[in-house]
Amino acid sequence: MSQLNLAGWSTQQKLAAGLVVGGAAAVLLYYYLRRGGASNAAASYPTGQAYSLATRTPVPPQQQQQQQQQQQQQQQQSSSAPQKKDKKEKKEKKDQPRVTPTGEKEYTCACGLTISEGGCTPGYNPALLGTVKQYDRHVVICTGTKAAEWDAKITQPGAFATVIKGALEKYKSDLKALGHKVVVTNSDEETLESDASADSHGQQSRADLIVFPEKVRYLSVDASRVDYIIQDHLLNNRISERVKHVPFDKELILVCCHANRDSRCGSRGPEAHAALQKALGQRGIGEDQVIVRQSSHLGGHKYAGVVVIYPRGDWFGFIDGEKADEIVEKYIVERKNVPQQWRGRMGQDKRSTKAQAASQCEQHRTH
Repeated sequence: MSQLNLAGWSTQQKLAAGLVVGGAAAVLLYYYLRRGGASNAAASYPTGQAYSLATRTPVPPQQQQQQQQQQQQQQQQSSSAPQKKDKKEKKEKKDQPRVTPTGEKEYTCACGLTISEGGCTPGYNPALLGTVKQYDRHVVICTGTKAAEWDAKITQPGAFATVIKGALEKYKSDLKALGHKVVVTNSDEETLESDASADSHGQQSRADLIVFPEKVRYLSVDASRVDYIIQDHLLNNRISERVKHVPFDKELILVCCHANRDSRCGSRGPEAHAALQKALGQRGIGEDQVIVRQSSHLGGHKYAGVVVIYPRGDWFGFIDGEKADEIVEKYIVERKNVPQQWRGRMGQDKRSTKAQAASQCEQHRTH
């Protein structure tokens, strides 16, 4: 083998050559040791056994199974995520109104078609239909204060709603056994006989309570009489003679204006409230027949403006100035429903609400 003649090389050239040779030797040593380690591992590790690359120790079968399950779950989640997204996008697209060539908005009815496609004239909006949780009694507190003054939760210390909620809690098991579900909300309706404002200790000591569907107004109720109303009225289905009361013979329109609970109701609620009052006034309908009142949280912020009308107990959503006029004209004056805004009715669950809509669709098709 010929020898490399380094005579005449400068010190820098010799140093560079040494670095190249040293680096090559290090690379060869690395691959040599790696091949030797892999061979030894192959010879000493049993076939089919999993090993940790970090510690070169066998992985317990239980841990290996868990790792495999985690990998499978990750694969399933990654594959199902696009499907869920697609379903959500399709539902959101379905719930959006279709704009006709004339610029009008049409929702797909419960029967699957818009009116222009030959669907039903009612045109129920599937985004609203069946969105009311079932309940059978509504207790409306006449606070005499506006919605802007209510806390996010009306059951704050000193509030009359706290008194009612506390009393209902005592009879919770009895109410549940009877299948009763009670809704309690504030309204800005004044009391008839006494001042409902807070006393010197910040306590609202008494208030009128309007109860539906019985259309009764209990007068100047204090904490000691709340139990009588629950025992007689809510548990035994008879108006309590132990508490002074009068019939409530008007229609009551409740509009959620609870800004401290949700900004959507805080902005759209007052708009709907004002529009409803205006529409009633334009038709000469006074408060001796129909009253419009601000309400605390009713349920379904995303459907604001949210409106409930008693004594029939029908719920409506997406009520703006234009729809408010339609509510008054069709529902109040003509005594007809407003299907595109209808969410459900007191006493109905989601299934019965959709069944009612489907029945009306069938009646439309057969006639």
